[in-house]
Amino acid sequence: MGFFKNCFKSEKNKDEEKDFSFILEIAKLISNNDEKIIQKITQCVDDPWGYGKENAERYMERGIDVSGEKTTNVDKICWIGLVDELAEAEYLLVADWKDDPEQFLWVLESIKGYDEHIDIDISSLEFDPDENIDVWGGEINSALNGKAYVCMIDINSDGYELIIVTCDIYEKISEIAENNGHLIKAF
Repeated sequence: MGFFKNCFKSEKNKDEEKDFSFILEIAKLISNNDEKIIQKITQCVDDPWGYGKENAERYMERGIDVSGEKTTNVDKICWIGLVDELAEAEYLLVADWKDDPEQFLWVLESIKGYDEHIDIDISSLEFDPDENIDVWGGEINSALNGKAYVCMIDINSDGYELIIVTCDIYEKISEIAENNGHLIKAF
């Protein structure tokens, strides 16, 4: 019986067995152990359905139905919860894929930690307006020479969920994300 049970496990069963503490670890690293974020992400990881229902409006804005446990997987609730909590505290801000360089720079400069991590005058870089955020982010990262990275947390949207972290933090969070089926990438 155990063989058949394991062969026919539903996505929901796999999700329920998964350890989502990696979400909390990423949040701690990005926010430098911000207590408010840690508290909210702990709630999300410990009780994803309760957190989802409490924040149902946020999820509905993204087209995610959290009204019943059969509609969305826990992994998605926790990953989006991470992004939303980081955004609420301004450790993450979203740039639109069609932003021009000026709008992109404004978003970056508004991210908590910008002054701490960006030690160059990025407004002096000349961005080709015909290019996109992937190229501009790469140019900034090249100019930073590995001291920090402009990164994106992938949630499969048409925006760029942007964070700024040190090289050391980037290495940790990108590995943690990848090991758990997610993507955090530097440009």
